[in-house]
Amino acid sequence: GKHAVYVDVRHTDDYKYSNLFLRMYTKNPDGKMQHTRVIELKLAEKDGKWRGSGSGKLIAHETFVTDGLDFSKPGTYRIEFEQFMRDDPLKEVADIGVKLIKE
Repeated sequence: GKHAVYVDVRHTDDYKYSNLFLRMYTKNPDGKMQHTRVIELKLAEKDGKWRGSGSGKLIAHETFVTDGLDFSKPGTYRIEFEQFMRDDPLKEVADIGVKLIKE
């Protein structure tokens, strides 16, 4: 069925950018690319205040990416994220995850 996709990112208070650019790739069970999307996660306001919630040094963000992603074919789907910021590796990003909500 159809699902909405959210991305969860946690970074430290020392992260030096106000955003994070990602590419999201979704592969069907037959290995074909179903979906490619460029995402900009806005992590801070213009005044530099973090938009997410945090405890200690870690700041957590949940961002809606898209809806209507179709997982109706049986089998294994693969969702991959690729960061494309100026730095590689991108320091101060603790982890990234995906949340799927059935529509």
